[in-house]
Amino acid sequence: MNIGYARVSTGEQPLDLPMGALAKAGCEKVSSGTKAHRPVLADLLGYVRAGDTLVVWRLDRLGHSLPHLIETLNDLANREIGFNSLTEQIDTTIPGGKLVFHVLGALAEFKRDLTRERTHAGRGAGTGADRRPAEGLDRSQASGACPGALRRRPDRRRHHLPHPRNLPRYPL
Repeated sequence: MNIGYARVSTGEQPLDLPMGALAKAGCEKVSSGTKAHRPVLADLLGYVRAGDTLVVWRLDRLGHSLPHLIETLNDLANREIGFNSLTEQIDTTIPGGKLVFHVLGALAEFKRDLTRERTHAGRGAGTGADRRPAEGLDRSQASGACPGALRRRPDRRRHHLPHPRNLPRYPL
C-alpha cells in the first residue's frame, strides 16, 4: 500500500501541489502537517507496516537534516518499508533507488567524520603551550562569562587594515 506524506513549512503555503502529486502516485492514505516537530509524521511512521511504501513529494519534507533523513530512511528499511520521493525519483523498492539511498548515507557519514575531525583538531589547537590569556587578565577572566567582550573592543582587533574601497587608486 502506498502511503503519502505532505508537509509545508508554514500554514500559509498551499498543500495543493504535493497532495495532487501524491494522489496521482496512487497513495491510498495521505497525511499532511505543518509543525516543526511533526506529530503527523510520527503518527504516520507508526502506522506504516512491512510491505508498505512511504511516498513523499520532496525529500526535504521528510527530514529536517541529512542525518535525520538517513536515520528515518534506515528505520524504514529495517522495518521493510519502502520509500519513494516523487521529485527526486528515489525509490528504495528498486535497486537504483537503494543505490542512491546508500550514497546519501555514505555522504552523511563522511560529513559526520569530517566534523568530528575538525572538532578534535580545534580542541587540540586550543590547548597548546603558546596559548596565553588576553593581556591584563588572568586565565579565569579570559575564559569567563563574556569572552565576546574582548573581540568587540576596537583596541583588541587582530587586523587594522583599511577596506579595499578606501585605498587610493594608483595606475599600473
